[in-house]
Amino acid sequence: MARVLVVDDEKSIRITLGEFLKEDTHEVEVAADAMEAEKLMASNDFDVILTDIILPKVSGVELLKKIREASPQSVVIMMTGEPTIETASEALRAGAFDYIQKPITKETVLKTVKNAAEVKALNDENLLLEEENRKHRENLESLVKERSGQLKESEEKLRAFMESATEGFAILDSRLNLVEVNEAGAMILGLKREDLLGKNTAEVSPDI
Repeated sequence: MARVLVVDDEKSIRITLGEFLKEDTHEVEVAADAMEAEKLMASNDFDVILTDIILPKVSGVELLKKIREASPQSVVIMMTGEPTIETASEALRAGAFDYIQKPITKETVLKTVKNAAEVKALNDENLLLEEENRKHRENLESLVKERSGQLKESEEKLRAFMESATEGFAILDSRLNLVEVNEAGAMILGLKREDLLGKNTAEVSPDI
């Protein structure tokens, strides 16, 4: 089931199409012109909008452009009783999902709206997945930032402890290279601290 808006200035057409769609379990609103359609869009989220190209005052193509701005996720189907290559091309360039010719049969409108509703559902699912991925990235970035802050704080505490200690302390990596040494440790090894960092223990003190 989809929420569908039918826009047509001919009362018999909008009522007939509306009834066809309601029988197919869709939730339907109808509008006689672009102004009425815009009012309905302001208070409703429509999955599919079915609009005539020839409307009073504001054309269906102009309405389509407004829909793309106000409700970009809605899928729009254009209708016309005077089909030409130019009008079809203009409608599709403006972002219409499909273009159908009047008189419209029940089978045609139900099939076209069904296809449009399926596209809308897929688009919604993709948007939901993108939003979930965005939130996941934000949470991951926040977690990394938090853990980095904790690690930096731990390193600073360790460094402060080592520098204040009278005993010699050194930190080695897996290859026994010196990655940190306090001043007391440097004195024991008989070298300056900056000369020790990065050296292997075998180079500075074979007995370690």
